[in-house]
Amino acid sequence: MAKKQGTLSTPYGAIDVGDIGYAHTTGLLGFLIRLGETIKFRSGRFNHQFTVVSTGELSNEIWIVEATLKGVKLSLLSDLLDKGADITILPPPAVCERHKIAEFNFEQVGSKYGLLSDICIAVDILTWEWVPAFRRPFTWICSALAQEGLRYGGWLISLGDIYTPTPEQNFIRHSAQLIHEKSLAS
Repeated sequence: MAKKQGTLSTPYGAIDVGDIGYAHTTGLLGFLIRLGETIKFRSGRFNHQFTVVSTGELSNEIWIVEATLKGVKLSLLSDLLDKGADITILPPPAVCERHKIAEFNFEQVGSKYGLLSDICIAVDILTWEWVPAFRRPFTWICSALAQEGLRYGGWLISLGDIYTPTPEQNFIRHSAQLIHEKSLAS
């Protein structure tokens, strides 16, 4: 049986460096993340985040940085779409410098994935954060990497522990900021 092709909410030509992608992926880890989000927050649409670091007119020309189980890596947007991911892309908030977002994420390529962070987050979801969280230094999970890139780019929001907001929570916060900016401009 052929795997379904993923969907993209934004035309390829409208995607820009520094944009943040929110994805609903089809793998086991994605399912577990969405399950945890649903248990704790009653919503679990997105389970993955990434940052656009170069653009193109087709998905196989657009490079992204993402944290995967294989570590932080440079990937083509088409790789996610070919695996059946449904993707929504948002521009960064107006205060951000796009090149700094991309720069920060690109500098993390080669770092290890924080599987221990994911396990601690799962424990937090089940115990309401009363168990201490342990993480290996110099590791990333996808949501923390993308959000820290936005902070490096200039969106200085207080998140407390950068590792605990989920992709879904980050999408809600990011969307609300863009709506707020639009309302101020009108």
